[in-house]
Amino acid sequence: SEIAFLVEGLSIEEETNGSVLYNEGLRLFMESEYEDAVPFLWKSILLFSHERDKFNVNDAFNQVLMSFERQGSLAKGLAFVAIEMHQRNDQRALGMLKQAYNLDRYHPDVQGVMKVMGETEASIAEGRRYKEDEEEMKDETVANNV
Repeated sequence: SEIAFLVEGLSIEEETNGSVLYNEGLRLFMESEYEDAVPFLWKSILLFSHERDKFNVNDAFNQVLMSFERQGSLAKGLAFVAIEMHQRNDQRALGMLKQAYNLDRYHPDVQGVMKVMGETEASIAEGRRYKEDEEEMKDETVANNV
């Protein structure tokens, strides 16, 4: 999802500079303009350059999720990140979707992202069962080594 417009008066060069976008997103975030902050913060992550940018990309990522949380739906934020990652063939997309599902499986954005990614409630539950099985195996290993 591209940003339709950014800040009035920014040059094309500034609109493609991760630091400029991050700073604008941070300003909006600090003013509690969370919905407006997300596109700037997300695009700053996509355009991040180690050589040029001085902001911490993990901070930007956390502020994206906090923006959704402060609007009342972290699940929606995780679904947003999941679909963005999925569109870029990022392997972390499924993990983000599973977190969103675990928070609010009935949220329309979570359901929509599940469809796009080809996931079902059964496939997500299967993933959760695997994680639970892994925990049980750790517990058994610890008990056997005592």
